[in-house]
Amino acid sequence: MDVEINDDEEPEKAAASSSAKPVSSRLAVASVALDLALGAPGRRLFKGKNWIAAVIQVPTDQWVEPIKEALHAINPTIKFATEYEKPASRTAEGSTVAATIARGQSVVGVSAAPDRRLPAVFLTAATHRYKVAPLTPRDVASAMKRCLTGKTPASLNGLDVSELDFDLLCACMPMGIRKAAAVERLSCALVRPVQPMASTDPAYPSLEDAVEYGEARVWGLALKTDIADLREKKVSWSDIDRGAVLEGPPGSGKTTFARILGDACRLPVIMGSISELFASSGGHLDDVIKAQRKLFAQAAAAAPCILFIDELNALPDPSTISPRGKDWWLPLIYDFYLLLDSAMSSREGIIVVGATNLIEEISPALLRPGRLERAIHIGIPDSDGLANILRTHLREDLKGQDLLPLAKAGVGATAAEAMEWVRAARRTSRRAGRPLVWEDLMAQITPLDTRSETDRYRAAVHEAGHGVIGLALGEPLKEISIVRRGASGGRATFEKVTETLFDRERMERHVTMVLGASAAEAEIFGSPSSGAGGRPDSDLARATELMATLRCSYGMAGSLLWVAPGEMTALLKFDPAFRHAVEGDLQRLFADAQRLASQYRKQILAVADLLTREGQVSGTQVAVMVAQRAAGQ
Repeated sequence: MDVEINDDEEPEKAAASSSAKPVSSRLAVASVALDLALGAPGRRLFKGKNWIAAVIQVPTDQWVEPIKEALHAINPTIKFATEYEKPASRTAEGSTVAATIARGQSVVGVSAAPDRRLPAVFLTAATHRYKVAPLTPRDVASAMKRCLTGKTPASLNGLDVSELDFDLLCACMPMGIRKAAAVERLSCALVRPVQPMASTDPAYPSLEDAVEYGEARVWGLALKTDIADLREKKVSWSDIDRGAVLEGPPGSGKTTFARILGDACRLPVIMGSISELFASSGGHLDDVIKAQRKLFAQAAAAAPCILFIDELNALPDPSTISPRGKDWWLPLIYDFYLLLDSAMSSREGIIVVGATNLIEEISPALLRPGRLERAIHIGIPDSDGLANILRTHLREDLKGQDLLPLAKAGVGATAAEAMEWVRAARRTSRRAGRPLVWEDLMAQITPLDTRSETDRYRAAVHEAGHGVIGLALGEPLKEISIVRRGASGGRATFEKVTETLFDRERMERHVTMVLGASAAEAEIFGSPSSGAGGRPDSDLARATELMATLRCSYGMAGSLLWVAPGEMTALLKFDPAFRHAVEGDLQRLFADAQRLASQYRKQILAVADLLTREGQVSGTQVAVMVAQRAAGQ
C-alpha cells in the first residue's frame, strides 16, 4: 500500500503546495538542496538587497548549473564567479570578480572544488560559505511534492538516493509522472547506476568514419539525423526507429557499434545481456523476470537512451521449445516481449538494440514491426574496413602511413582480432624500448607460417577452388587469402548477398561453391584433404546444414512439411530416409563441383600459384582469369 512520507508539513501548507503549479524535476531538486544548504537566514540574505559575496560548494560538477538556476530564481541580479582549472586563468578572472564586487554587485561562486577552481581574490572577499549536501529520501520526497503527483511510497525511506548524481536523480522523476513510478525508477537505478558513456572516447571512431560497419553505419547515420530532428522538435518519438538486431560473427564489433551509435546520437547506452540476467539473479524464474524488469526500468530512468541487449539468441523462440521446457521459458519470454512493447508503459525515449551471433535462432516475434523491426548484418570487414579499424586503434602510431597493405594481409580477421594485433605490436615495441614500427604490426598480422610447402600449396588449391568455382557460378568474389588465422588456413571472401528470397537453384549454386574446394583438391591431387571437414564451421558442415534446411524448413524438395531448424540435427541422426536424401543432394552437387574443377583446372592452378607467392589475391584478379576461360582464351 502507498503511504505518504510524513514531512511534518502543516495541512494548510501541504494543500497550498499540492495546488501550486508543478515545476521541472531539475529545478525542484536543485531548489530543495539549496534551501537546505542556506536555511531560512541564508535564503532571506539572498533575497534581500544587501551586497553579498558567497561560496556554495556542491557535491559534483553536475550540480553547478542547476544550483545557479535555483539561485537566479531567488534573486535574478546575482552574478557568478567563473570556475577555472589553470592558476593563470584564475588570476585573470580574479580581476574581473574584484571589479564586480567593487561596483557593489553580489557575486556567488558555485563549484564542486571551490578552493581549487574559484579565483583566489574572490575566495578572500567571500563573506559566507554554504555546502550543498547529497539529498536524503526525505529531501527527495520534498522535491517530488513540487513536480510529481500522487502519494509517495514508504519504500522511498529505504533507498540510499545519495548514491545518485544530479542528472540521474532528475531522470528518475520527470515532471508529470506519479511518485510511485518515480520511486520504482529510483530503486532500479540504484541496483546498477547508469553511467553515460564518454562522448569523446578515443578508442572508438566517429560513426561517419566507421565505414567497416556497412549497412549498420547507414542505419545509424539515419537514426542520428532523426534524433537531431527530434531535439529541434521537427519530429516526434513516434517517427523514430524503435530499434534493430545487430547480427554477425563473434568479434565483429557489435558491442562497439552500440557505443559508437550512442556517441553519434549523444545518448547514454545502457548495456545488458540475456546471460547477465541469469548470472545476476541466481537463475530462478521469478528472479530472472525481476532482473529483466530492472534492466528495462533502468533504461526508462535514463531515457532518452539506447538499451543494448547482447546474446539475444539465448532467449528461445517459443515455437521451438520442447514441451518439458515451456512451463519455465514461456512466462519469461512473454514478459520480455511485454517489456519490449511497453518499457515501463512507454517505449518513448528508448531505442532497443539487440545483438546476436546466430540470427537464425532469433524468434520472428522479436523482429516484427513495433519491436526490434529489422536485422542488420555486421560482417567480417573488407580490407578498407580493416584499415580503418587499425587506424582507430593505432591512434598516433604509424601516423601518415598507408595501412591498406597491412589490412590486405589481414583480410578475414574480425575487428576484435585487429584490436589484439595492435595491442601485441605495442607490447613488442614497448619491450624493445622504441616506438611502434610497421614491422611490429605486420609480424602480428602475418605470423610465421610453420606449415610445410606441401600443406601451404594444398591450402592455396583449396581456397582457389572456392574462389574460381564460386565466380564461375556467379558468386561475387572479394578476396582470397592463405594467411593463417587461428584454426583457419585460408579463406575466400565473397560479397554479402543482397537478395532476401532464394529459390532451390540459388541455394544449390552456393552449396556447389562451398564444395568446390574439395572438388579442386580432388582434381589436382586425386582426393580431398581433411581441411573441408571436422569442425562445426567447416565446408562439409555448412553444406550439410544448407541442404538439410532446404528439405526440412524451406519446402523446396517435394515435401511441404516444416521442421524447426533446431530439430534438423535429430532428423539427420535418427531418420535414415532423410539422411539418405541429404546425402544424395550433396553427392550430386559435389559431382557438379568436380565438373567445374575440371573445366577450370588451369585457372585454379594459376590462382593457387599466385596465392603461394603473394599470400592473397583480389577478386578482380581471379575474375579476369575466369573471364578469359569463358572467352576461350
